Amino acid sequence: MTKYIECWGADKPFANITENTLAKNIGLTSIAMIESNLIPNKSNCFDFSKWCKKDEMNPVTLWFGDAVQEREYRNQPDIQFKYYVASSMVIFVCMGIVQALTVPSSVLSLSIISVFLRVGFILKLCLMAFSAIMHVSLFITLPVFRSYFDSHPDSLPDISWQSKLCMCFVVIVTILHVLDRQIEYTSRTDFQWRSKLKIEQDDVETMRGINKILLENILPAHVAEHFLAPRTTQDLYHERYTSIAVMFASIPNYKEFYDENDVNKQGLECLRLLNEIICDFDKLLSKPKFSCIEKIKTIGSTYMLAAGLRPGEEETRGETKEQQHNVIVLVEFAIALMALLDQINKESFQRFKLRMGVYLI
Repeated sequence: MTKYIECWGADKPFANITENTLAKNIGLTSIAMIESNLIPNKSNCFDFSKWCKKDEMNPVTLWFGDAVQEREYRNQPDIQFKYYVASSMVIFVCMGIVQALTVPSSVLSLSIISVFLRVGFILKLCLMAFSAIMHVSLFITLPVFRSYFDSHPDSLPDISWQSKLCMCFVVIVTILHVLDRQIEYTSRTDFQWRSKLKIEQDDVETMRGINKILLENILPAHVAEHFLAPRTTQDLYHERYTSIAVMFASIPNYKEFYDENDVNKQGLECLRLLNEIICDFDKLLSKPKFSCIEKIKTIGSTYMLAAGLRPGEEETRGETKEQQHNVIVLVEFAIALMALLDQINKESFQRFKLRMGVYLI
């Protein structure tokens, strides 16, 4: 596509494109290049190593390295809190029933702390350790528990019941702590995955907006909408119009004005002036009387437009009236361009000339 753009001149734009097959191939190549350049690299959002990196989470405390993200995680509403309370109440009632039958089963009280899944595992470890110490202290110091354990010997008489009681609590606390840590790790990685997924969705929406702007700059708005909409087929878009008027407007002496030297910053000032001229031309298209004109492309100092490209309205007028209307609008636009260029010449002290041609299809 680049070699064709380089050979387009202000005098005879599109003069080198003479074969219809070649033009179609250029169109297909352009669309393929647009799609390949605008679509970002594909990645699997379920790739766990991408979402949970080692430097983003402390391996000991499981806290996020980003303080803002840690605050957002802690401030999440716990919609299942009522179920945690209900579960702890069921365990408490069951523990009370079992406690009436046998004393050592009070170790189940530690599981009440673990049912609150959103509480930090370090805090739950501290609460379970405190509860275990209180239980062991009561069992050892109160006479009712001492007499109970002394009167119920078990299969390991060589080990004192105090040691076995402490080991029992240590094992239970360790198991519950490991489970709590795994639950919090899963919860935090899930939160991090959802946070980064939201960021990726925002990036996709931003890319979609950029793609739309770029396509609307290359194609008419309704054609860009067609290519951006989800489609089951990849057929090329086309419309049939009974009457179209095309106009080329060029500044033939701009090549003489353009020069690359230190005075104009290697041609940047020349390009800046051309950009201002084209922007002023574009402003004319926003007027209601020129609403039927569609800007096709700007190639160098050549300005290409077409009148009559109204999707779905090509059959609303008679053919003769349609042709006259398209030509009249383009002629009026050409007169407006000449007046605008004269004003620019006065302000910039230049002598640019405007050459235009209108072709009726």
